[in-house]
Parts: sequence; C-alpha cells; structure tokens
Amino acid sequence: MRSEETVSGWMENCRRDGLDAAEVRLVYQRYRAYRAHHEKGGRGDPLPLERWFGWYRLEVASEAGTQAPSPSGCSIDDDSRNRGMIRKPDAFLDALKALAASAGAM
Repeated sequence: MRSEETVSGWMENCRRDGLDAAEVRLVYQRYRAYRAHHEKGGRGDPLPLERWFGWYRLEVASEAGTQAPSPSGCSIDDDSRNRGMIRKPDAFLDALKALAASAGAM
C-alpha cells in the first residue's frame, strides 16, 4: 500500500529538480520489467537499482546522439524522453529510489 506522503515525495523530487515524472515512471517500469525477466529466467540476482540505472543511463546516452529530440522535450509516447536522466543523473536516481520506495520494491 502506498502512502500519500511517499507518492507525493517522488513527484515533489521531480518538480523540484525539473524532471519529467512520466520519464521517471517509464524508467522505473523498465527496471521492474528487467527484474521480473531476470528473476523468472533463473539468471541469478538482478542488479540493484543504482547499478542498473548506471548501465541504463549509458545506453540511453549512447542512443541520444542518434535520435532526433522530441518536440519541446515533452513526453509524447513511451520512446520520447526528456533526457533528465542524462542531464541530472543524481537527481533522477533520487526520484527513482523514492518511486521504488513508494511501490514497496527495490
């Protein structure tokens, strides 16, 4: 069960740091999918959020140079990114951790 205070905490992190909450939620969903795939496949322990994010951020940064930016940096679809994770990785990771805590899994 999520507490209203925790949920608003990660969203407040996004507002304070100029991050797109939809981007944070999307990246967290990708982490959860990674964990589920890893655990179901018997591949051993999945990476903790901090280590996975470091890898994921490098992947996104390498793709950023080959893709056209999204209009106005807004979240139009699942593949458009505001690039907050590249510009502000520490703040983005803090928001991810807060979201994970509100979801009750890390």
